[in-house]
Amino acid sequence: MTVMRIAGLIVNVLALGFLVGCVRNDSEVITNHDDVVGSRRAAGEHNANVSEGPAPASRNVTEFFTRFDSALESKRFEDALDFLRAAMVVAPGDERTLQAAERFVAAATAEAEKQDQGAEVFVDVGIDQLEGLIPFQQPDRIPHVRARVRELRAARTVEYPVVDPVKALHGELKLVAASKARVEVKLRSLHAIRAELESLEALALREGRELSSTIDVEIDRVEFEVLAEAYQPLRERRKAWVNDQVIPTINRINEQPSAPQRMQLETDCLKLLNDGRRFLPELAPFAEADVPDAKRHLDDTYDRLERLTKAREMNYNLWALARIREAESSEGNKFGTCRLLVREIDEQRLSPWVLERFTQIYKKLFEELSDSDKVLITRARILGRLAD
Repeated sequence: MTVMRIAGLIVNVLALGFLVGCVRNDSEVITNHDDVVGSRRAAGEHNANVSEGPAPASRNVTEFFTRFDSALESKRFEDALDFLRAAMVVAPGDERTLQAAERFVAAATAEAEKQDQGAEVFVDVGIDQLEGLIPFQQPDRIPHVRARVRELRAARTVEYPVVDPVKALHGELKLVAASKARVEVKLRSLHAIRAELESLEALALREGRELSSTIDVEIDRVEFEVLAEAYQPLRERRKAWVNDQVIPTINRINEQPSAPQRMQLETDCLKLLNDGRRFLPELAPFAEADVPDAKRHLDDTYDRLERLTKAREMNYNLWALARIREAESSEGNKFGTCRLLVREIDEQRLSPWVLERFTQIYKKLFEELSDSDKVLITRARILGRLAD
């Protein structure tokens, strides 16, 4: 029990010592804080009596104006603007600052009227500086300065002339007509002009007015000229097809060529017919647009195709007749001769007399064959080259 009491007394003593230490520390902190505050107040009072230099308003404004005048006289607008802004900071309410801003705008405007693009920028900047001085003017001066700024800005407003859209289309049409561009580009441009004209006509209709103009007639005229220009390459290609290929081929057919030559002519005719048929859809739009000679060339192309077709059939029948005569005079294998005859010759293309000769020779050869060979020949006659 005694030990426990002694331990308790020791704890109480230690706790009491701790509390006393805390109180002392707090007192020192408070004392130090008061000393610092007092020192700062004293320092503040001392600093209040110390001069930091002259106020901005006491700077030499006259020097800025002198340098401004020198720069402006030399048309060094950027330097003049710097000195003007400096004067605006030091003495924004000074009448000389206001006058300097107006002189800056006047000088820049005079240079801008000489087509000086650099001066154009300084005109607007100068007006902005003049407007920035309004809040620093005397009350009775503010309306006058504002009116001057409005006047200067109004003078800077660009008046764009009202362009007649139809007149603009006339100009575009003249450019297209005089252009050396490709025909495809010209036609696309004319299409765009016509579409724009239709838009203007629709707008006029909605507004209850009539768009009186003859530009549509002019568009047709220019388009006709461009189409005539576009037709020239096609005209030359068709001319070469007729003069260099169709006519010589027909002439060779009439010259009694050999059987191998007639087979080559058959191939040539087929190619020329295909080429000629391709001309038809190319010629049709030009003929419909009444391009000079286009309608006549279209009709002539149909006529050339008809002549070439007949020449091809005549050439084939003459070749077939020669093959029939060879078969008739042949003394070789009857089966082989008959089989070759029905495989090579297309009976549907034969003229009546040649078909009659073919039938006579075929019957003569066919009757001399055995029954099994007759079956094979009949199959070859029906299937032709498919029988192989």
